[in-house]
Amino acid sequence: MKNLIGIIILSLFAILVSCSNDDSPLSNQISNEQAEILENTPLEANQVSNNVVITGGTKKDGVPPIPNEAISLDISDSGKTAFLGEGFEVALSSDAEIVGAYIQFKANDGTVADSYYDVDIVANSSNKKSTTKKALISRKMSANSLAHKINNATLDVDFGSEIPPGEFCYVLCVYDEQGNISAPQEVCVTVESWGGNIDMVGTWKLVKVEEINNGETESTLVGSENCYSESYECNNGGTLEATECNTREYGTVVVNADGTYNAEFKGLDRFVDYTASTLSCEAVYINEVYKDISEGNWAYVEADKRLTIVEYKYSSEINGELEEIVTLEPGDAELVLDGSIVIDGDTFFITESQDYDGDGVIDEVHRYYFEK
Repeated sequence: MKNLIGIIILSLFAILVSCSNDDSPLSNQISNEQAEILENTPLEANQVSNNVVITGGTKKDGVPPIPNEAISLDISDSGKTAFLGEGFEVALSSDAEIVGAYIQFKANDGTVADSYYDVDIVANSSNKKSTTKKALISRKMSANSLAHKINNATLDVDFGSEIPPGEFCYVLCVYDEQGNISAPQEVCVTVESWGGNIDMVGTWKLVKVEEINNGETESTLVGSENCYSESYECNNGGTLEATECNTREYGTVVVNADGTYNAEFKGLDRFVDYTASTLSCEAVYINEVYKDISEGNWAYVEADKRLTIVEYKYSSEINGELEEIVTLEPGDAELVLDGSIVIDGDTFFITESQDYDGDGVIDEVHRYYFEK
């Protein structure tokens, strides 16, 4: 799917709950402090357990089987943040070929739910949509994917509408086909309110994008033309040089106090018509004027100074013609941006790091600068 604000999992605008402004968990008048109070409220274990949706999961009464700890489990890469209407993911890593997981929810006071979930890992993973997308700002294809190895998977837990902002924990272990069960691991999670920082509210203009690779920084100003040249082999055995360019005419993001946003980006791309160019051995170009529009939710995570943006509606036009329109339901939002943010009055910038192959080494860093 082509995503709106550019390319690279720009994780820009957070996950949307399907409710109106009247019943939004964060109203226009709520303060940052009130949002923090909501998010620090302990949630009951059964309230969470009875209102999650886990694809491939079977709810069972009681407690999970006793582990023999014959296989390992590492979930240290899992986040400690969840979002209204969306839920959270758990990154699973084991030395065994895991086929399932047991997860039981727990309150902050140690009280466990009356039931637990037995999750088929393959069924859970098959429900995930592809994360290959366009980051709305840079419009460059991301190499990110969810092609999991069986011993390196992601468990997806979605929320129903009855789970409010607050805190809870979960205890999780994995098992293999031989019935070996890992030692249980516990993680505590904060369910974030939509919105969360009144300094974000307003209309913002994208002014600059930086891409950092191997310590080198490439900077692109909005409104300026960005070009690069490349050689192509012709059908007749010769070569040709072609210069492709793109110009970001503008990028505007309206951030609302209720935790919603809408954004519009427009620009011009000039790229090589490969077939025509290699046939004639002369550069033949295609010019496209694009417009991307995105709507969704945003959340500010105070503890990490992080902005998460998810998309529920996206449309794109090419040369004035509607090319694509996508509407997503709660639980299926597209992550557009998730990065650290520095706000300074009428300016802010977001830094997002990408580990495309999941090896723990940062492959790219993108930084996006906005001003009012």
